[in-house]
Order: sequence, then C-alpha cells, then structure tokens
Amino acid sequence: MSISLLIAKVLGVYLVVAGLFLIFKGKTVPQLIKDLFDHPAIVYLLGVGMVVVSTLLLFKSNIWDGTWRAIITIILWLVLAKGLLYIF
Repeated sequence: MSISLLIAKVLGVYLVVAGLFLIFKGKTVPQLIKDLFDHPAIVYLLGVGMVVVSTLLLFKSNIWDGTWRAIITIILWLVLAKGLLYIF
C-alpha cells in the first residue's frame, strides 16, 4: 500500500469520526475550542505535533501528479502551515 493511500484512509476515518462527534456533541465544540486556545502551552504542543507529522508525511508523499495524491499533498502543506501558525 502506498503512503498516499494510507494517508487517505486515515483521513477518511478521521473525517467519519469527526462527523459523528459533530452530530452527537456538536453543541460542545465552541466551548472546546475556547478552552483549547485559552492554554498557550497546549496550542504550542498541538502546533509542534502538526509540524512533525505533516513534515514526516510530506517527505514520504510529496506528489504533484494531478490526481488524488496531489490533494493529499495540498492538505499536508496546509496542515504544516497551520502548525507553524500555532507555534508562532
């Protein structure tokens, strides 16, 4: 199995779980986000995790061939940028 397919499967599972969470506990999301951003150390650690994971995956799957793999690459670059924003 290629790394791009693995990333796509993991993202698919995450999106299903996140969707179910929003269906059943959607009213708690604003409070969860507020609580998260009230703690700078947690935001920093979240950013570091995002940068590390996205960088590792980009080293394995930085593919710009115009197929669904390029969409995975774009998502990884966006996650990297968001992680950097959380750090700085």
